[in-house]
Amino acid sequence: MSNTNITILLSGRGSNFRAINKAIEQKKIKNASIVAVISNKPYAEGLSYAKDNNIETFVLDPKMYPTREKFDEEVLRITQSFDTGLICLASVGESSISYTQMIYLNFASFVTMFAFAGICFLTSAWFNRSKYAMAVGGGLSMYFVVATIMGLFGSPEMPSLIRMDSMNVFNFTTITGLFDGASIFADTLDFVPKLAVLSAIGLAGFVIGILRFDKKDLPL
Repeated sequence: MSNTNITILLSGRGSNFRAINKAIEQKKIKNASIVAVISNKPYAEGLSYAKDNNIETFVLDPKMYPTREKFDEEVLRITQSFDTGLICLASVGESSISYTQMIYLNFASFVTMFAFAGICFLTSAWFNRSKYAMAVGGGLSMYFVVATIMGLFGSPEMPSLIRMDSMNVFNFTTITGLFDGASIFADTLDFVPKLAVLSAIGLAGFVIGILRFDKKDLPL
């Protein structure tokens, strides 16, 4: 039986990669060998383990490529150069999120919900007991959620095989498009001005709603 060349993709410790390599060494996985390891993070611990085991390593920074397609093409080129028969996503199931990123993500989630709450409060206070309060406030919220889901399929982070570029327009029609998780994961500060806009939307909604509010028998 011919030998299967395996290329590993990882971004963190590579615990799954280590387990696979150990299983190959112990002959629990037969007729296979790991020929290359590709990571999008230069300091991933899995790279050090690969080098210690004399396995070729490659670091590909997505930010260095003009499009996701170009990045995917480079990954494919490397795998083909090693006659890869199996690509393993060894980062699945492990976390490479730092504590700082986790704090930013939670804060960004809070600010996004604050913006939603401001809009709903404003419509409730503006229309008072009118049926339009629920129609406008709830309708906008539902649209933002649906547009976010549809926009995911056009997001640059979506794999090219299932991405539909035409759907990306929805990311510009919802306030959740200002939640820039990609910037947080990339350790840039591009998400800060977007969070400022979300904060302004929420604050404006509450302030204007308070000024507009007169009398209401039903709960806000």
